[in-house]
Amino acid sequence: MNRKAITKVILGVIIACSLNASYAAEKKKPKAKTDDKQTVDSADQSVQDEEKAPVLKKVDKMPQFQGGPNGLNQYLQWNLKYPIEAQKKGIEGLVYINFVVEKDGRVNMVKLVRSVDYFLDREALRVVKAMPKWIPGILNGEAVRVSYTMPINFKLR
Repeated sequence: MNRKAITKVILGVIIACSLNASYAAEKKKPKAKTDDKQTVDSADQSVQDEEKAPVLKKVDKMPQFQGGPNGLNQYLQWNLKYPIEAQKKGIEGLVYINFVVEKDGRVNMVKLVRSVDYFLDREALRVVKAMPKWIPGILNGEAVRVSYTMPINFKLR
């Protein structure tokens, strides 16, 4: 493949969200009481509390990338780099990535759900881990942790 052909590679990105429809309502657990003698940094405590909160799959308002679907599409087009190894082998396909959008919008717990090729998988994981904060999901007027699955389509042209 010559240089011009490589530069003309277009990444097709599918912004379909594959979310499980099942949802079991979970009651919030009361926060543990802290002893006055213990000194806990409030930032550390909030992170610990957040990690204990349930990860939901269905909420009133799903998390959204800043700028909406068009913003996500633009982010992926600008940041995904088609691995040369996969280009040389002519490998294409959909890589599915699952992650949790935290209460503050951070992308956390990124994992591969469906693999295509080592190099494509690695690139999809890299780009999702580097994402800026999202607008968090909302349930009953409060920001909650939400599981989100996103397909990323690698296509040679």
